[in-house]
Amino acid sequence: MESGGSESMDRSIKFPLGNKHRTLIVLLSMFFFVFPSIAQARVAKVDLFLTRGPGDMFYHLVEGFGQAAAADLDMELKVHYADGNHILMVQQVEQALSNADKPDALVFINFKQRDKQIIELAEAAKVPVIVMNSGVTPEFDLGKPREKYEYWIGELLPDDRQAGYELANRLIALATPAEDGKVYLFAIEGEHHTGASVERVKGLFQAVSEHKYVVLTQLVAGNWDPRTAGQKYIMGIRRYPQISVVWAASDGMALGVVDSALKLGRKIPEHIGGIDWTLEAKEALEEGSIDVSMGGHFMEAAWVLVMLHDYFKGKDFAEVGVSLRDPMYPMTQYNSEKMALLMKPSSWKSIDFKAFSRFYNPGLDRYPFSVGQVLSQLSESAQVGSQ
Repeated sequence: MESGGSESMDRSIKFPLGNKHRTLIVLLSMFFFVFPSIAQARVAKVDLFLTRGPGDMFYHLVEGFGQAAAADLDMELKVHYADGNHILMVQQVEQALSNADKPDALVFINFKQRDKQIIELAEAAKVPVIVMNSGVTPEFDLGKPREKYEYWIGELLPDDRQAGYELANRLIALATPAEDGKVYLFAIEGEHHTGASVERVKGLFQAVSEHKYVVLTQLVAGNWDPRTAGQKYIMGIRRYPQISVVWAASDGMALGVVDSALKLGRKIPEHIGGIDWTLEAKEALEEGSIDVSMGGHFMEAAWVLVMLHDYFKGKDFAEVGVSLRDPMYPMTQYNSEKMALLMKPSSWKSIDFKAFSRFYNPGLDRYPFSVGQVLSQLSESAQVGSQ
């Protein structure tokens, strides 16, 4: 498939050439020379499909950071929220693709195994699609981007296994063993079949297996819901009162545990951590309610826009890979202020997203998507502003 190109058109002239016709052809040639193509001049439109609602503590950061990138890259980003309803997400995709003015590309999160259905809808409509945040369902055997589906052009996923592994190791390192010399850990996953949750749990299992004195008391499903997670923890602590560590697959569920314990007068875990990097988690870190949050992947919608920007400009990101991974980073009470700069909308205006583009920076042999690169830009901007 030609990168970001449109189907070729036969522009040959089929009528005899008189003087008037020659003049017309000269004028048309000048027009197309000055204005190469409507497709190149038009703003690229991208539709992003998210799983929860606009008030979600994680996804409002995803949207905000993505909109900042879209503005800087001269693109249009339209965000759809499924409000926890996978059927609604599919309907939203169908509606977007049926519009006369359909988007130039789709970006979606695999939600309750709707990946195959959405990829096939995009394939039928001949609209490029990228999967982000949660990978495709292994049982569907979809292969890799551009193998079985021409218009499934890429995926950008956080390294969820690494995040789950590091979160567990950090919590275990903080824990004080019980009288029997063991550390009792209670774990809360998201949803059983969600790729992000599955990979994070794999990281948890790896960490536990490397520490023989750690006892994984239970792994329960919190379904990404703070209230459900809190209820599951209350039941768990009744059964295993020696629990001192709680590993949660999201910040929201970690905070739900703390909230339920406080409200019901139950034992608050000595050490607890989650994943997502939310403003609520930052506040809890500073108060000492939780110990660590793994994150930074709220930036992924922006990074996908950079990739699509280059793709439409003829600099196909496939040159560096169609399946990219984005590492996560720990936020603790010791670095929360610095990391919080990344989550402030006022900071996003000073980020040069073109600096991450291989179209604008052809010397880049990879995409420099990282928390460190963004912090470096913000630091330089702050220094210039103080001069």
